[in-house]
Amino acid sequence: MAAAGKPSPTAAAPNRFAITACVVLATVMQALDTTIANVSLPYIQGSVAANQDEIEWVLTSYIVAAAIMTQPTGFLAERYGVKRLFLTSLVGFTIASMLCGMAHSLVEIVLFRLIQGAFGAGLVPLSSGSIEYAGADISRLPAPDIARAGIGYVPQGRGLFAGMTVRENLSLGRLARKTDGSHGVVWNEEQILKYFPRLRERMDVAADYLSGGEQQMVAVARAMSGNVKLLLLDEPFEGLAPTVILELFGVFDQLRQHTSIVIVEHNLDLVLALADRVFALERGAVFHRGPAAPLLTDLDYRKKILWL
Repeated sequence: MAAAGKPSPTAAAPNRFAITACVVLATVMQALDTTIANVSLPYIQGSVAANQDEIEWVLTSYIVAAAIMTQPTGFLAERYGVKRLFLTSLVGFTIASMLCGMAHSLVEIVLFRLIQGAFGAGLVPLSSGSIEYAGADISRLPAPDIARAGIGYVPQGRGLFAGMTVRENLSLGRLARKTDGSHGVVWNEEQILKYFPRLRERMDVAADYLSGGEQQMVAVARAMSGNVKLLLLDEPFEGLAPTVILELFGVFDQLRQHTSIVIVEHNLDLVLALADRVFALERGAVFHRGPAAPLLTDLDYRKKILWL
């Protein structure tokens, strides 16, 4: 009978240089892809004779596929191994990128961008840890099930569907949702428009024709349409005019009386004025947690904790 023991000193150690090189390559490829896709949109539009609404799907298709596949990658990494998933995703992403460059029609480009987004999610799989919500681990759940659990998400950049009206974007938030209030506050269209009266006159206008502030309002309203218990806001004030920021601030201040809100934001004074509790992160790790009020009112304490 063979006894298990320490690995032989001559056993091959992981090539850390090769692993680091692969991760850096994948990161650079994703960044380059985003830049190239945005810069080349006018050329693609001319070459495939697409209108403005149609060409937006070149970007949207990637985002949708990546969002759908982000959670399943955690399960796949657990089942087949992070290394195998990463290498498969890297090869798939590279091939899909090449196919995008060789596509001859808008349909082909969008199809290959969907494939590209699906493999792109595998380049950054969820590999460890857990996310507990309402007593259950949701870190391995697919995105649709997380949304149905009552979690609404407003992404940085808004993520609205170009070519679809405000009304149609709001209707997407209600798809496959319970309306009995068991998964969160039930927001009907009339209640939402009380918070965003400016949208009442824009309901039949395509979302991509709205101002940046109005688009942000639609993004928040779409999330509310899903009857949420928890609203996640990623950089909600980014790039907005001061008057619009104040308007949204007032809306969020009212909404937090009815539903829980988590805000990721760099505008410290705004978020401290809204928040009850603060979690400060550096390089992905929490280095401070506590009530927001002292950080808002005591500048010496703020400098001591946040160096700001």
